[in-house]
Amino acid sequence: MSKAANEQRHPTLYKTTGDLVISATTGETTHLFRVHTVILAEHSPVFAGMLTLPKGPGVDMQTYDGVPVVHLPDDAKDVTSLLQLLYSPGSPISKKERTFAADVYGLMSMARKYQLDSVCATISQSLQEQWPSTLTAFLQARAEAKEMPMGPFNSTARIPPDPASVIRLAIDFDIPSVLPAAYYALSTYDISAPPYALTACPWPRWDLLRPEELLRYYQGKLQLSRKFSLTSSELYNTLYDDDYDACDAPVEDHDWDEQDIAESSKCRQILANALISYAAGYPSLRSSYEAIARADPIHALMEIYERPSSAQLCMSCYEVFKSRCRKRIENLWENLPRTFSLGGPHHAPVPADQL
Repeated sequence: MSKAANEQRHPTLYKTTGDLVISATTGETTHLFRVHTVILAEHSPVFAGMLTLPKGPGVDMQTYDGVPVVHLPDDAKDVTSLLQLLYSPGSPISKKERTFAADVYGLMSMARKYQLDSVCATISQSLQEQWPSTLTAFLQARAEAKEMPMGPFNSTARIPPDPASVIRLAIDFDIPSVLPAAYYALSTYDISAPPYALTACPWPRWDLLRPEELLRYYQGKLQLSRKFSLTSSELYNTLYDDDYDACDAPVEDHDWDEQDIAESSKCRQILANALISYAAGYPSLRSSYEAIARADPIHALMEIYERPSSAQLCMSCYEVFKSRCRKRIENLWENLPRTFSLGGPHHAPVPADQL
């Protein structure tokens, strides 16, 4: 193999003691990596087989810098990421949380092809840490994101990972545990809004999703909006149901008007006002179009959950209301696989005429 002007040796992955050169291209440039066959063979049975194939008589093995050369058809960027993981197992796969799934897609494809199970496991674990399968971990991640300071050097710190890229990676490489959270996050975006070009306000990669995945998005979004509307009404009505014994003051009428609120106990006034004021500003309780445009019921219920403080309410009302909010949030979360038709044939997309 002769040296050419468009060849580049990798600055850190061209090991002088390596016994094999790997070449891969990106665009017009061929990138060269000098590595140790023992490391490749240790992690990949495919590489181990390739490197131990007997060389037949008359076979002219290409060499570069005095060692054999193997050409890989994979993108040099993905080859770089793969080799960095093999030589530095603890190094981060991608420094950009927002684009993590898109950044590692090619790497995951390579790891599957060459049976690098350790790399596949590392990517899967990183993705599952970003997209937890439990409500507790999900809410914790959201709380940590909210606490991140905003400023000129970290203005994108609160921007979440792209859920469309996550869905594509999870479906293509069988990481189903992240799908409920990823679909939920996707449902909080309005697909009809313009894809803003600003770096600080990126939009999901809708083009990565197949028709059946977009159908899950639409159907799940509509169901979530309806569930929030129903849940808000249920929470309001529980302030006046027969088994609500936190406050003694009875209320005869359930209508949402100022006179009825004035007749209720102080705690009920506070809770009813909180629900009414929030419902007035939340689109899913107004029109079907607005409900489809914006649906984030877990965030909405968390705001309702956090609004009344223990200083405003008696302890009984505070605990009862918090408990009922929490149960409804948990119910929404636990039903996300069904909401988005995930989890098997019994969760197939719902026919449009049954919505």
